[in-house]
Amino acid sequence: MIKYTFYTLFILLFSLGSIAQDDTEEDTNSVAFFEEAELRKEKKYLTFKTSFIEALRQKGIENYNKALESLAICEEIYPDNTAMLFEQAKNTFKLKQYNEAHHYCDKALHLEPTNFWVLALSRDIYEKEQNYIEALKIQKELYQQKQSEARRLLKLYYLTKNKVEGKKLITEIDKNAIPISSIDFFKRYFFASTKPQKVTTIKKTVSKEKELSSLQKDFTKNKDFKILQKILTKELQSKQYKKLLEDSNLGLDLFPAQTQVYLYNGYALNGLAKYKEAVVVLETGLDYIFDDSELSKQFYTALINGYQGLNNSKKVAYYKQLVQKLIQKK
Repeated sequence: MIKYTFYTLFILLFSLGSIAQDDTEEDTNSVAFFEEAELRKEKKYLTFKTSFIEALRQKGIENYNKALESLAICEEIYPDNTAMLFEQAKNTFKLKQYNEAHHYCDKALHLEPTNFWVLALSRDIYEKEQNYIEALKIQKELYQQKQSEARRLLKLYYLTKNKVEGKKLITEIDKNAIPISSIDFFKRYFFASTKPQKVTTIKKTVSKEKELSSLQKDFTKNKDFKILQKILTKELQSKQYKKLLEDSNLGLDLFPAQTQVYLYNGYALNGLAKYKEAVVVLETGLDYIFDDSELSKQFYTALINGYQGLNNSKKVAYYKQLVQKLIQKK
């Protein structure tokens, strides 16, 4: 009996040992498989991270094509990463590849429809394409998120000549005490009454100058910006600042998206020693400059003159630095 019991216990212990050994081997295999999967996952993450940082570095030195190469690696790993899509949109935008930039913005917004920065970039692309209607739709959303976007919304109402909505927004800005630069400029535009007689007045004034009379007749008939530009250039050359102010004011009403009209208007105001108004108009015009270093330089120079007239040495120094940067880039 004792011998039988001992034999049974021996068999039981041996069986338990075998079972324990089998479980250990299974656990070891499971751990190995788990660790391998985690390592593969971590390796992908590290590759993504390294490539993403390299893309940011290349963008920082304005090497946008190289940045996109690194981002392509990121896209293979995590194709639905919003930050990566946003960076692709920014780099393609810098390369003026607007269709591609829209594509990446749309993908990012599909994932995060209210992402402020992606929406802002999408608006910038539409503005660059001068598609102000689509830009305006997005800007309304941005203003709902941040009141500081009021000025940009005003600008788009101005560009689309939407005086009704512009007036409503200015009323809201005043009510909520939202700080807006160039507010006087926008108030003047949105609350100005229609002045059809202005064209007639300018026509009479310009007609006195023989060299401008045939240009003025053409402009009155066709409202062609190129003709107006010739008129403004001649008035500037002859330092007829009052006439230049009148005609450039008309130009701002008719062609609010034409950057050079702001420059002529600023020249006129500087010439008439209306420096405070000049810097407001010139800084408003800066918003409409895209990748034009020569035009930027002209604006900065005019702003230097304006701020010198206002004895604002800090602003003078600031715009002189911007001029120097443009010269160094050449």
